Amino acid sequence: MDSKRYNIYYYIAVFIISMKLMLDISRLIYIPEYIDNFLNFIFIFCMFIKLISIEFTQISFVAYILIGLLCAYSNIKIGNYYIFMSYLGIISCSDVDLKKVLKIALFTKTMILSIHIVYYIIRLCFNEEVFLIYRRNGFIRHTFGLAHPNSVGLIVLWILLEILYLYYDQLNIFSGISIISIGCLFFYFTDSKTLIITLILTMALVACHKLNLKIITKGIFVFSKWGFSLLSLFFYTCMTMYRKSSGLLNIVLNKLDAILSGRIRSASYVYERNGLTLLGRLLEFDNTWDDVYKLDFVVLDTAYSRLMLYEGIFYLIIFCIGFIALSNYTKTKDQIFIISYLLYGISESIITNAFLCFPLLFLGSLCLYKKQIIPKRKQIKIII
Repeated sequence: MDSKRYNIYYYIAVFIISMKLMLDISRLIYIPEYIDNFLNFIFIFCMFIKLISIEFTQISFVAYILIGLLCAYSNIKIGNYYIFMSYLGIISCSDVDLKKVLKIALFTKTMILSIHIVYYIIRLCFNEEVFLIYRRNGFIRHTFGLAHPNSVGLIVLWILLEILYLYYDQLNIFSGISIISIGCLFFYFTDSKTLIITLILTMALVACHKLNLKIITKGIFVFSKWGFSLLSLFFYTCMTMYRKSSGLLNIVLNKLDAILSGRIRSASYVYERNGLTLLGRLLEFDNTWDDVYKLDFVVLDTAYSRLMLYEGIFYLIIFCIGFIALSNYTKTKDQIFIISYLLYGISESIITNAFLCFPLLFLGSLCLYKKQIIPKRKQIKIII
């Protein structure tokens, strides 16, 4: 069966999930639960149609069924659909054009975000009530009608990264400065540090690649291959040693925790009380003061800690192995965006959503389809 004929179902699913992502964090547009469930059904239906058009090897078919059941189990247990939706997107990507996928996602998110921004500005101009976040020092952070200023930073960052990826070969100084300027503008209004730090580091790596700096290029390859594993080990060590440490190590961990806004402390708190989880669990905490950790709320926003404590070590291991294996088949361009993805996961947990953090879709090039074998150590054009 020619799976290319069924690509339209994949593209429809991408449009649906991109729209749903924006509506989930919108505070201007309310979607009833039955419509939300209907959108989920359409997404899964389209992915299923695409899946049945693909010929898998017998071994890979059995393996994907088992992994899919585990993802569905975790999805139900923790009430988070990201892993299961991402899984469907990754394994059903045979013959799908990544650029078309990104253009659909880019258009959908940009249009909905633009509507929110325009409506938000109009309400501001007429002194109507808008959703604002105030920091303790009185600095105003704008939400632009989304759930949180960081939600704006999240969407803007990945919109800009999608633009960078799509038009990578056409990038020049002017377009690079323009992208950075847009990032700085939204940073000014949202104070989303993850947005500006990730964007600047990505642009620096792009510049090094364009200038053909061999040492940096080699470093990009190494970190894109081992970064997920190293960061997972690093944050596991931080959260297990936080309470046990003393002297210089304790000072370093506390400084790092302060930089990450309590993320290490929160992970250590959860680890000490609940331990690790293999396939995920639902965690609920009372927002009450803890004298030992000096916490009044828990923030599990570091993706690597969150996978160990909330979504499951099983998926963390899959990602580690996947990015190690993927490194032999990607070009420097792809490796740069994998690094952006890894850096983003340090302060945000949503990297399990492949339709937002698109480098996760690169793992689809490792899927084993019938009569399709990836040559060893050959760089391939990733079509997801």
